[in-house]
Formats: sequence, C-alpha cells, structure tokens
Amino acid sequence: MTSPGRATSIERLLNGFLGPDASRAANERFRWYEAVAGVSALQWIVVPWTLAVLMWTSADVMAPQLALLYAVFVIPTFLGNVYVTQKRLDLAIGRFTVGRVLLGLVVSLPFPVFVAGYLVANGWDRGVIIQTGFGLLIGSVAAGGVLLYVLRNRRPGDGSEHQPGGHEVGDRR
Repeated sequence: MTSPGRATSIERLLNGFLGPDASRAANERFRWYEAVAGVSALQWIVVPWTLAVLMWTSADVMAPQLALLYAVFVIPTFLGNVYVTQKRLDLAIGRFTVGRVLLGLVVSLPFPVFVAGYLVANGWDRGVIIQTGFGLLIGSVAAGGVLLYVLRNRRPGDGSEHQPGGHEVGDRR
C-alpha cells in the first residue's frame, strides 16, 4: 500500500489516461481493478484460442506474425508476475477443485495447439514430432513434480498457505 499522496506507477498511469478523479476513491479503484481482472481472465481464454485457431487456418501466410503476437500477448503477464513477486503477495490456490483443473486446462491447452500448428505450418518431420513429444512429456512431468513438491511441503504458519484476498505474506489481517 502506498502512503497517502504518493501514487504507484499503476495509479500514475491510470491518472494519465483517465484523469486524476479515476483513482481517488478506494471503492472506485477497487471496482476498476476488479473489472480489469475479469476482462483479463476472459482475454486469457479467448485470445490464445483465437491465435491457435488462426495458426491452424492461416499459418501458411501468417505463422511468424501470429507467433510474435502470441509472445507480445504473454509479456504483460510476466511483468505482472514480477510486480506480484516484488509486493510479496501470496496468490496460491488453497484447494484444487475439478472446476479449477478444467479452467487450467482451458487456459493452458491453446499453447500446445498453437505450437503444433506452427510446426505443421513449417513442415515438421518425424524427428520434430518425436522431439516435441519428449519435450512435452518431460516438461509436464517436471511441472507436475514441482507442483506436488510445493503442495506437500506447505506448513501452516510459514506464509505459504492460502491467504484470502492476496494479503502480503506474513500480514495476518
């Protein structure tokens, strides 16, 4: 949280685009952030699937441009992750439900579909198929292993458990 009278870079950006009244009231700011989060979540489903479909339907003409567009789409997420890490926010999921797992699949499946379309567009051969399959298998096993390790090694009170509202680690409101 910033001190009164000292705006964060995001607040300065919003003030520049929307005027100084856009982020004055805490309730208005909260509603704005909530709306942006909702739109962003929808975009993270719609845009990658659109790019994956476009890769399969028009890759012969636009494969490099679509790959660049996908990369540019992902960059703000990495910047957001840096921001969250610097603020020491814990946004870990407390429980994995069927709905969360399905949503995770819906959000993450467009990337391999996109990559497969890119490989097809650029004339893949048997060796590329085998290498891609092994890479996918090894990456999936490694990611699953890391996830299981993190979930099994959480200890109550060490700051790694789920904290509703994304409070700072150690902040017990």
